[in-house]
Amino acid sequence: MNQEIIKVEQNDQGEQRVSARELYKELEVKKRFSVWFEMNSKQLIEFEDYRGVLSGTQQNQYGGVKQIQDYSLTVDAAKEIALMSGTEKGKQIRKYFIQVEKEYRKMETLRLQQSPIAELIRKVDVLLDNQTINSEQENVLKSLRRERAAFILRTPERYKNNSQLLLKPMSHDLFIAFGITKLSQLKTKDFQMARGFLAYWEPNDIIAAKIGYQSAKIASKGIALYNSVG
Repeated sequence: MNQEIIKVEQNDQGEQRVSARELYKELEVKKRFSVWFEMNSKQLIEFEDYRGVLSGTQQNQYGGVKQIQDYSLTVDAAKEIALMSGTEKGKQIRKYFIQVEKEYRKMETLRLQQSPIAELIRKVDVLLDNQTINSEQENVLKSLRRERAAFILRTPERYKNNSQLLLKPMSHDLFIAFGITKLSQLKTKDFQMARGFLAYWEPNDIIAAKIGYQSAKIASKGIALYNSVG
């Protein structure tokens, strides 16, 4: 930001606050401050949008000093008052507050990114991202693979004779889909997706044809054996 129009301060709670008197001065209001603030604070909520404070010092006619009434505004409340002024100056001040908020958020994001906690979170994220499935999860996937093969082949006899025609291609397709060469390399974050992959896997036409051929071959042998016995 090139120029500070109104000072925006940060309180102990990390909130950005604006002096109502400084806003009043920059808006070049002709009314008395107390009258102006009473009019503009009607739509605001005390202790949420603003709170009364004593600020600055002002010399009196005897050379002494005294505190004057001021109000600490949230940036949102200050933007609203600036907009309600209906002046070009008010529009400029509102845009200024918006820019201040952007700069503040950018600085806060940078601060959080550089904090020790953020670094720890990044390390944990990397660790979790690289974590692979455990033996229990690996067994779950192997079991799902067998169950899917049994479902496709329908009968125990067909499973006994044709299961390898499905289990190997199923594993191959799973490895290709998740960029691995063996099941133990599967990332933990991909475990649920792998379960879904196996649950809905279907053999391609070539594998289906092989299974059909094998089934027909076994069936023909059975018929031949039956006829020879008969």
